[in-house]
Amino acid sequence: MDVTYWKESLVKWINVTGILDEDILELNQLNDGKFIGRLLGLWRRKSDHGKGICKDEMNSIEVAHALQAFLKHEYPDYEFDLDAYQDQNEDEIIYVTSLLLFHCCLRKTDHSIIQKMNELPDEVQIVIKMFFERVLPEGNCITQKVLKDAICKEGRCQGY
Repeated sequence: MDVTYWKESLVKWINVTGILDEDILELNQLNDGKFIGRLLGLWRRKSDHGKGICKDEMNSIEVAHALQAFLKHEYPDYEFDLDAYQDQNEDEIIYVTSLLLFHCCLRKTDHSIIQKMNELPDEVQIVIKMFFERVLPEGNCITQKVLKDAICKEGRCQGY
């Protein structure tokens, strides 16, 4: 799959979730941390049954550290590059967003978000399904290479 199309698919997924107040046009608009912070907070509220809830709005540094802790716990083989993420490295943002999509739909199974995915265009749903099929066999042993291969269909994306 073309990495540009995958980025567009991630943007469409983010927008359809309704987690943000306004739609985004590009992944680099996630730099304020609102989407990831709210998504992590949503999962935490559901798993803690309302106890020990994350703040509703974390700043971007707090989100980065919460994300780092989440990834270390859920996906210990994923070598999260905190500096690259904070520097808005496009690859790291794509990997993290892809991993959150996977987690949301197949590990955490957030039914409210999964239902909203029916609103995505069919071709986006198909691309996401193909991504899941490539990542699912890895369980929680997901690395950047696994994600890149899943996104690039055997690692053969132009310019990626």
